[in-house]
Amino acid sequence: MYYNATGAPLTWQEIQQAISSGEPLYLVPVFENTFSIQRTVTATEAIESFTLSNILTTANIVVVLSSFGPAPGVTLSYSVSEPECPVTISTISTPATIVGHTYTVSPLVPSPSTCTMTTAIKPTMATTNAQGQVSTSTFVVPISPFTAQVTVTVQSWKGIPLGYTYTYYVTSSNASTPIQVSIPAIELTVTPVSASGAPLGTELR
Repeated sequence: MYYNATGAPLTWQEIQQAISSGEPLYLVPVFENTFSIQRTVTATEAIESFTLSNILTTANIVVVLSSFGPAPGVTLSYSVSEPECPVTISTISTPATIVGHTYTVSPLVPSPSTCTMTTAIKPTMATTNAQGQVSTSTFVVPISPFTAQVTVTVQSWKGIPLGYTYTYYVTSSNASTPIQVSIPAIELTVTPVSASGAPLGTELR
């Protein structure tokens, strides 16, 4: 099963154009066996509904300052890249007793060597909330061994430039797990002293 890298469904015109031209569509391979087919009692003549799950997701990014915990007010940007694979759709001749059209998709499982990474979500600016979190836009979860790449650049916190960049790989097994971005940080304790070096507020005897 394949899905558009942008997360938007293919139009019927796009599919027909691919069939008539013989040119491949470039799509993301997604989960297998993630839909159910149901037939109603009153309409058993192959009226089917498909329930797809885990095809689209959002990533929950949590920025953590080491030794301090979640960091609110962090300015960051994120982008998502997806593996696009060439897919050919063609029409199969069917007996006259079958109403409608039958199509075949090739290959059923693409070779990673034929696929290339494409930007599905362009760099997007965001600021962490009170819990240090940011939710991304919706993107496609590829089937293993393919991964979606989420790149996070932590730009600043409280006016302090940071410039840390991290890349995370989202798969079917970790799609619901928050992405934790850990930023190195230390706590400074400042003690004012006098000209003699004694801490201010200390009585000299």
